[in-house]
Amino acid sequence: MEDLKIKEEKENLLFNRKESQFEIRAKITPSRADIGKLISGKFSVPIDNIEIKKICGKFGSNYFNI
Repeated sequence: MEDLKIKEEKENLLFNRKESQFEIRAKITPSRADIGKLISGKFSVPIDNIEIKKICGKFGSNYFNI
């Protein structure tokens, strides 16, 4: 996996959390566990505090939206 980029980031004050959208470049669809480890390392938060809603990719593309 390469190139984890933040596409959008916003604060949800009602639930006291941060909501983010990422784009990642990978040869195969990354697993939720691998993505969780990447995000955990980048933001220095426990992996238990990270929830991944979906991982979307287009056919033939190496880019995935998370």
